[in-house]
Amino acid sequence: MILKGSAVNRVLRLLFLIGLVVGPVVILATTSAWPEPVATHFGAGGLADGWMSRKGYQAFMIALCIALPLILWAPITWLPRIWPQAVNLPHREKWLAENRLPETFTMLERFGLRLGLLAEILVLAIHYSVWEANQHQPAQLNMSLFLPILVGGLVGIGGLSFGFYWQFKET
Repeated sequence: MILKGSAVNRVLRLLFLIGLVVGPVVILATTSAWPEPVATHFGAGGLADGWMSRKGYQAFMIALCIALPLILWAPITWLPRIWPQAVNLPHREKWLAENRLPETFTMLERFGLRLGLLAEILVLAIHYSVWEANQHQPAQLNMSLFLPILVGGLVGIGGLSFGFYWQFKET
């Protein structure tokens, strides 16, 4: 079965909400036994050169895990509904025509949800690399783990953005 339009958005909304709940739970569960202080910044060789309190790290990462996806999703989904004239899309006259607005809003929401989900995954992946680094004494970031996370996040953002603009091409 292939989901279309708003059905895809319903699934993405559910995944997005699950991520907003699961992310903070994972962060709390994986950091509760960490000693003080927690290595949170690493130099070029991967050795820790910056630290935070465990509670400070937990608060920062939980805030990031919740706020970043919401900051990405909300404006993409809701601002076009409030100010459609401010939307900048390829062939905007076509996509912002009254008869196309529901489809356009569905596509914008889908992009916002996907971008928010990618942000949730990226924050948790970075948290995992910091968790793994703090398992060593002295704390050391595994660059062969961290760099693919970083590159994967950038490629994911680029791919989502390309796909987003591609769907608004002239047909």
